[in-house]
Amino acid sequence: MAMAHERARQCLSLLLKKIGFSPIVSIQGPRQCGKSYLAKNILSKKLKSTEFITLDSSSMRKQAEASPRFFLTAPEVEHLIIDEFQKVPILFDEVKAIVDENRRPGRFIILGSTEFSIEAKIKESLTGRLSRIRIFPMNLSEVKKIELNSIKKFPFLYPTQRVPRTEVFRYLKNGGLPGIFVVKSELERKSLMKDWIDLTVNRDLFQFSDKKLDSDIAEGILFQIAHLEEASAINIARAMGKSITVISRHLKPLQDLFIINEVKPFSKSAGKPIFYLCDVGLLDYLNAPMAKKIETWINLELKSQLSYKGIFDDKICFFRSLRSQPIHFVNQSGKSITAVKVIHAEHVDRRDILVFESLKKKYSTFHINSIILYGGENQFALDDVHVYPWERIV
Repeated sequence: MAMAHERARQCLSLLLKKIGFSPIVSIQGPRQCGKSYLAKNILSKKLKSTEFITLDSSSMRKQAEASPRFFLTAPEVEHLIIDEFQKVPILFDEVKAIVDENRRPGRFIILGSTEFSIEAKIKESLTGRLSRIRIFPMNLSEVKKIELNSIKKFPFLYPTQRVPRTEVFRYLKNGGLPGIFVVKSELERKSLMKDWIDLTVNRDLFQFSDKKLDSDIAEGILFQIAHLEEASAINIARAMGKSITVISRHLKPLQDLFIINEVKPFSKSAGKPIFYLCDVGLLDYLNAPMAKKIETWINLELKSQLSYKGIFDDKICFFRSLRSQPIHFVNQSGKSITAVKVIHAEHVDRRDILVFESLKKKYSTFHINSIILYGGENQFALDDVHVYPWERIV
């Protein structure tokens, strides 16, 4: 398992840059995606004078709560790395006070498997002082030990194929959680994934003590997100026979735990926000259909590349007309719109491109870059829609 964690993480270059100019840098992402190993075993080798502390330890939490300033200043190091920082909320205000006295870059590197802004006081405490980086389970190129592709323009289509189709399907089965995807036994992988889900819905979820949450409902939501063609809150509620209020109450904590990702409708689009799971290995465990696994993989690949390339102003949305299939991922940059439709099949016909006409009519003053990612092997154009194999986003 250590060999998986030791793979180079594509966020490292950006992370080191942030440490070079920001007094506080946060590394956030879902549980067991490799945050702790990155900070303790990889990042510490790139920096001088570091100390790693985890607040998973009850004794450490007690020390931090009893004397937060001493806890934060006693280690005489250039970079203090603190894991699960959100478990002692009082530290946020103390860190703010310390960096206001001395804004030395990289002084604190804080890790968390929960969104820090879930409480207003946390969000306000570190505004203007904190530089964030979001990490994900390993994407396909990280799993295959390939460097982050150098393409800057969304959707980052590489000019040549860097990963064979067989490796795509292997990734769709095993996912990218470092402690799980390398396990050769399918039975053992499924057992580890079950434990991951159980810990999420029975322990992690209940960090949100002010909400009326139910672990069975949370697990049901994960299942529905894996199976519904469009996993919106209303569709999940209908499938589970629950009220939209109950479902929405559970969706927000799952987002704050980075377990699910939200894709909002593009302006002038029909539809409500759609949710995706954070790792394709989860979908395999939940027996999701192949089309949903491919769509989720591409969502995660695009999101991870946006994060690791530092393209923070870009947003991924979807577009749907009232009468056609959706364009799964839409990105606007100035007066240019890039629209990406994902197709499971190995063939593309003219019915697949109709939705792009709807988009063009609604945005007649924009330049539209229309793209289809499909299951075939060749690159070609259908009218002004450019068609590429899935692998080209890697």
